[in-house]
Amino acid sequence: MKERYIQRVRAALSAPRSVKREIVRDLEEAFASAAEHGETEQQVIRRLGAPEEFAASAAESFGVGQGDARRRTGLRSALLAAVVAVAAFSLYAAVRPGGVPEGAIGQADAATQIQVTGGWGGDLLYGILAVGIAAALLAVFQVVRAIRKAGNPR
Repeated sequence: MKERYIQRVRAALSAPRSVKREIVRDLEEAFASAAEHGETEQQVIRRLGAPEEFAASAAESFGVGQGDARRRTGLRSALLAAVVAVAAFSLYAAVRPGGVPEGAIGQADAATQIQVTGGWGGDLLYGILAVGIAAALLAVFQVVRAIRKAGNPR
């Protein structure tokens, strides 16, 4: 019963690992102290309240809002998406062929030879570009979401 309660509190906590460890350690000490004084696990759980409520009040007592960790997670994913976007755009810029190839149709003064370019290499470049665009959009979305949550905390 005690282990399940502690597990539910740990799951409900949105706090840094160090704070989670300290809250869980304090909770285990509370159960041990209560047992020394003849209190049952069920009585301790009743006194502490629902795991979610206990987690919220414990996090607040440590100065950590339940939304802080979620906001940090959103900003981390935005940073990761931005890094992926920069990497994809850099790879695209480094690999894509530059300018108009010599002898290509369109900029010739005389007869030209038709050259067909592309194949899987061109498709791969468009794939890399698509990944970069998607990652950049995800990063922007995550940042906007984090800013909105910061301005409108629940």
